[in-house]
Amino acid sequence: MSWFSEVSKNWRSGGTSGAAASLLNRIISDERDSSTLAVCWIRAVFATVNALVVFPTVEVPGLAEVWPARYGSVLYMALAVLVLVLAKLKPQPFMRWAAFTPAVIDVPLVGLMEWKQATYSLVPGLISPGATVMLLGFVMISSLALSRVLIVLVTPPAMFAIFAIARAEGVPLPIIGSLLAVSVGFGPLGWVLVGKIRRLVRTSRERDLLGKYILGPRLGAGGMAEVFKATYSPEGGFERAVAVKRILPQFADSADVIAMFRREAELGARHDPTAQESGAHPARCILRRGRPAADSRSNPAPEFGV
Repeated sequence: MSWFSEVSKNWRSGGTSGAAASLLNRIISDERDSSTLAVCWIRAVFATVNALVVFPTVEVPGLAEVWPARYGSVLYMALAVLVLVLAKLKPQPFMRWAAFTPAVIDVPLVGLMEWKQATYSLVPGLISPGATVMLLGFVMISSLALSRVLIVLVTPPAMFAIFAIARAEGVPLPIIGSLLAVSVGFGPLGWVLVGKIRRLVRTSRERDLLGKYILGPRLGAGGMAEVFKATYSPEGGFERAVAVKRILPQFADSADVIAMFRREAELGARHDPTAQESGAHPARCILRRGRPAADSRSNPAPEFGV
């Protein structure tokens, strides 16, 4: 069976090679790391703004003391910035741990800080609303890390902290029950949200998977087709940078354009034996193995506007 027929059969069956599937999983893992880094940035910015607002405050009506919030905000800012710096400088293996910082650092530290501050509250209900919003915000931010394990780890401690803070400042039990009832829904909501985001990420990346090829950035486009930088990942565990030319969607069902495209592939194969027509979609793609044409000084491929 020829290489072209093998890939065509693979495309029609809806399957992908094991190597290509492994590459896809690695790309999705990179997407997850990117989301985790975004969470680190959000935490660092929030903690910094919070410290700049809270630390200069030396007196608040209704509070006997404000030192727990003042010094706690500075400590939280320092830890959030430290996690961000480590995630940027040492992404491997620190990024995997950084995804769990909302459960390991945020909820315990902020919960303890707000609980201690609530013990100095002279007015019931002064601390609880803001603390509840902050803690539930950590649960929702955790969804961006695309980890259901993190949702499971962060939700129960957040609910316990909300209960402890409300009890510390003397909030009536019916109101505490209402706060917890609202909090309970955030865990399942985060679980569903993570599942939907992960499916969207996988679906989006699978659309860029053509048989044994993972499409990368688009290098350029012309009147009939577009060219992508891609990774060729056949069986055997190796990868190679390639360029893939694909007919534009509006011409994908045009018999005349497909015939022209096929002739172009055949002509290219005569002059360059490494040029092949990709079976990722029959007669829809032309593949040039090796260095993409847009990266080559000897062949800038101006016809594609690169």
